[in-house]
Amino acid sequence: MKLCKRCGTHKALNEFHKSAANKDGLYHRCRECCSELKRAKYASDPLAARAKRRADYLKNRERILASNFASRAKHHEAVLASKKVYYERVKLDPLWQAKQKAIRVKTRGVKSAYDKDYRAARPEQNARNAIAWVIRNPEKRKTISKAYKARRRTQEANGDSTAAIHAWEMAAEKACYWCKDPCEEKYHVDHYEPLARGGRHVIANLVISCPGCNLKKNAKDPYAFAATFGRLF
Repeated sequence: MKLCKRCGTHKALNEFHKSAANKDGLYHRCRECCSELKRAKYASDPLAARAKRRADYLKNRERILASNFASRAKHHEAVLASKKVYYERVKLDPLWQAKQKAIRVKTRGVKSAYDKDYRAARPEQNARNAIAWVIRNPEKRKTISKAYKARRRTQEANGDSTAAIHAWEMAAEKACYWCKDPCEEKYHVDHYEPLARGGRHVIANLVISCPGCNLKKNAKDPYAFAATFGRLF
């Protein structure tokens, strides 16, 4: 037990902050008193308090970042559990949903660029994460797959006949439209303008693609994707 010199109460040692300046290694005021004093000081002059916090952070930035990183690593599982509990509590709150949507709209460009760089730097980890998600969520994966196939059937219904497309496929040169590499043994029939972007399922919108280029292109704009190979139209 230790006596707090502000409130005059004997409290457990874990109720005091550590302090190397004192002989017992603990601060002379308890945590609760310290918090009360900080709140009162902040309320008296919020601008000055924020300026001081900012200055302290900039002065000790590297140490603070290192400490935060170590803390997150040490309490990783507890932090994840806490975040999950919070999300389950607020996920159906209209105000929370509106706030999250506003954040997504505001940061869409930055988030998209960050995600792209993150995935490009960790291809193997991305593959492992995707497989793990499918294993954890078989019903969700089945629902997503059914919805995708239903959309695709609807889009393809108004296109050229299967027989006509098959005849074109058999006659087409088996070289990738994008990278120009031969792909006789293994190739994909790719929609030049992706169906997701409004492209039609017609022969005029089909090209032969190697599997790698087709998967990389996905639903990207064809002009932007071609530009990655240095091709201009």
